[in-house]
Amino acid sequence: MKKNSKGEENKVQLKEESNKTHKEKKKKIPKEISQEILKKIFKNLIFAIFLMLYFVILNLAYANIRQDRLINDLKVFATIFLVAGIATLELAYKKENGTLAIHAIEFLVISGHTLSIMHVITILNFNFMLYLLTSSY
Repeated sequence: MKKNSKGEENKVQLKEESNKTHKEKKKKIPKEISQEILKKIFKNLIFAIFLMLYFVILNLAYANIRQDRLINDLKVFATIFLVAGIATLELAYKKENGTLAIHAIEFLVISGHTLSIMHVITILNFNFMLYLLTSSY
């Protein structure tokens, strides 16, 4: 009986060792996949920087431009984001690309937010700078 138990112990040890090496191999990400992940991160980072610049431009515009001109500029920005969102959504539908569809929805949300800025400030009497600062976070 002792011979069988030693043989079984060896088999168990071999299985554990093979499981460890298999897990180590699974943990390493292939180079192609890591490059794809880095590309996605870079694209999202560019989009985030673009969005931050947009909010900085809005804050600077509020400080330096008359309110009637600012309202027209907000309408122009909203239209640009709306057109970009719809075009991106159409492109995502044609390519059946979920990531592109998410970016299109982000454009549409930014467009809706831009359209609602002046209404929220006027109706609820919010401070423009404070409202933009809060919404940019």
